[in-house]
Amino acid sequence: MCKSIYYDALRDYPLSINENNIIGIIVEKYNKEKLPECGSDFGVDEYNPEYPELIFSGVTDLAKTSNPIVVAIGCHYWARCLSEIKENVDSADWTVQMDDDDLIWDNNKGWYHEMFEYI
Repeated sequence: MCKSIYYDALRDYPLSINENNIIGIIVEKYNKEKLPECGSDFGVDEYNPEYPELIFSGVTDLAKTSNPIVVAIGCHYWARCLSEIKENVDSADWTVQMDDDDLIWDNNKGWYHEMFEYI
């Protein structure tokens, strides 16, 4: 079984050069430090000017496993990455999902899913 995390951010104006640079630094850090349990590298879609309000999007595949603890570890890791990105992108409306299951934004915890309680 392979689960994936899907994410996007919408707003009326594009990412600034500074925001793009910060996102690149965050993604590079998390890709470099990830464990095999985290699955594939963090995916970022290329900006499409046909959809100017879609300023950030992507998908990351979690490790192929039926072990729910391993899935939770990988999802939690990438949720931390997305939390750092969200904290550096002003005024965007975000959606983060693991397949069809929404992650919830918590101002103290960042992106959160109840399965994180088990790790």
